[in-house]
Amino acid sequence: MNKKLLLSLSFLFALLSADAQEVKRYLTFEHFTNTRCAICASRNPAFFSKLDAYPSDVHHIAFHPPVPYSNCQLYLDNPNGNAGRAMYYGVNGTPKVWLNGVSTGNSLVTDAQITDALALTSPIGISVTETTGDTRTVEVKVVSFEEVPDANYRLYVTIAEKRLNYNAPNGESVHHNVFREYIVDGESFTPAAKGETVVGNYSYTLDTEWIADEMYVMAYVQNNDTKEVLNSGTRFDPALPTLSTSNKNLKENSNNFEVAPNPAQDQIFVSLKTAIDQNATWTLQNANGQLVWLSDKVNVNQTIDVSEYPTGIYFLSLQNGVERTVKKVVIR
Repeated sequence: MNKKLLLSLSFLFALLSADAQEVKRYLTFEHFTNTRCAICASRNPAFFSKLDAYPSDVHHIAFHPPVPYSNCQLYLDNPNGNAGRAMYYGVNGTPKVWLNGVSTGNSLVTDAQITDALALTSPIGISVTETTGDTRTVEVKVVSFEEVPDANYRLYVTIAEKRLNYNAPNGESVHHNVFREYIVDGESFTPAAKGETVVGNYSYTLDTEWIADEMYVMAYVQNNDTKEVLNSGTRFDPALPTLSTSNKNLKENSNNFEVAPNPAQDQIFVSLKTAIDQNATWTLQNANGQLVWLSDKVNVNQTIDVSEYPTGIYFLSLQNGVERTVKKVVIR
């Protein structure tokens, strides 16, 4: 790495910590299924196969409502919790799916719906940590990376069983991310101001029927009026980006370059629309703020190979003197 690039890299990290930005919004799937539903058994495998293609982008939880069969064993394990969530969305049959609080329709989920959801970011990030053992303590941090619009928000903290082996009457033998209990069931929630964090500390005790190694907590914040899920988090997620502070010398300019195609699969093509300083640099960050690519070779027309990067949201930045241009790029 040459001296110029080393200087650019040092300058870059100073700038990356200079401005807050919205963060990755996980695809929060609330899946309504029933262990006596033959249609569920026939359609769930394809649904899970789609989710498996996005292991770092998806949070999934399965509720078991009393429709169409109230003798579903997983419903009977927690009738109030399962029925309550179904009533919240008006679920009248299974299988049904809500993605980020929006019904996906009869298809359960389409590639287009996933692509659209991957392009979304959130003003908040949610971090979950928890201990092990029969009685566990849980810390949920909701970090405001940007100002969060005023709304009627609710916080949900759920206990789920990641993999449950159970030979159900409909023929399904493996059940994923089974809802077990609420720790917090729709408690009124006020996000912190930009750059601040709300912290909640909780505890729960494992039921004797649960498999300890499969139990985990998932937390999410939802607009109670629109049903939009603002973001979700589990202990399996990477650490959130570090909160940043302001830099008055940095100027944002959204017109310095164009990117196509977007979403992209193999390559993105960048066209500059402004004069470039000799120390200009390109950077590409993932949604967790990690630097995945850096270059001090800035051309009028540039091709960037993204074929090796995981699917998800990225931020392409051009640092040109005291001006920085940031554009969101979706890789699929």
